Amino acid sequence: MKKLTAIILAAVVITVTAYFAAPPVYCRLYRGDRITGRVKMFVDDKSYPLGEKNFSVPDGGKLSEDEGGFTVVAVRADEYGAYDIVINDTPAGEPITLHCFKENWWDILSFEITIEIDTITGDISYSGSHSCRLNNGRKFTETRPPRLFLNDEYRINL
Repeated sequence: MKKLTAIILAAVVITVTAYFAAPPVYCRLYRGDRITGRVKMFVDDKSYPLGEKNFSVPDGGKLSEDEGGFTVVAVRADEYGAYDIVINDTPAGEPITLHCFKENWWDILSFEITIEIDTITGDISYSGSHSCRLNNGRKFTETRPPRLFLNDEYRINL
């Protein structure tokens, strides 16, 4: 009976330890791209195709298209610091910068941004969401309210 109780107690301790230790360990052992995002642009309420000619991504960055018309951006980003993804060729006449800042080397960031450009009024707005893993490994997601307007810097801080 004592042996069965010891086995059950050990199983409970191992399960609880694994539950609390797994997320922080996952973040540090993650081998994929640490910044991934989906970007879509509309000009005068019409979809504007984005491709490799439109983007400047940090070293090791990759671009692809998904079935929803989004351009998927993936950056290895395995160091602490700022990473800028720049959309160069825009109907606004100015490049738009997606600014990502990693507070820790193990941070995993993901985002989805929709940019809308009105060529008649000159307004540029965006909406979307971004998520990251906190120090304890738990996922935090923030949704941007619809139609936030860009400032004169043409920069979106994620």
